Amino acid sequence: MPLFFIRDEEKWGLKQDASRVSQPQTIQLLITSYNRRKSRLEVSIDLPFPEDPKKRRKPPVNVIQQALNIKAYMAIHPEQTCLSAAFELNIHRKRISKLMKIIDLLPPTFIEQYKDCDDPKVLHRLSVQQLSRITSSSCPNRISQILNNLQL
Repeated sequence: MPLFFIRDEEKWGLKQDASRVSQPQTIQLLITSYNRRKSRLEVSIDLPFPEDPKKRRKPPVNVIQQALNIKAYMAIHPEQTCLSAAFELNIHRKRISKLMKIIDLLPPTFIEQYKDCDDPKVLHRLSVQQLSRITSSSCPNRISQILNNLQL
């Protein structure tokens, strides 16, 4: 039975009024809820959960541009090793040595073509791992052949 405000002599209150409605009525209440499963099930009503900063993806880095920057830094500071440069540049020492090897073995035309690239799909394909695999072949002709066959 529906509830209506009816004025009593001394107060306002909710009372049932059977005289107004003869048929039972159904009321539907829509509430937006968000569920998230972590170590336990979490439920939020009306407001979505904030984005988890750990799961936020960083945009891919242009490896060729990073390698060129490291090569320029090492040319200016020839007394520095990969370890001391890693501290200054805030990059791991192993990554510095890999990038130096990659930039030395890649053909100059390929470097010029992709040094200013900012397309995330292309940068994802040109990762340090992928370029290390490509440059592991010591023959320059083989490297350029692989790069030409690479669908970017």
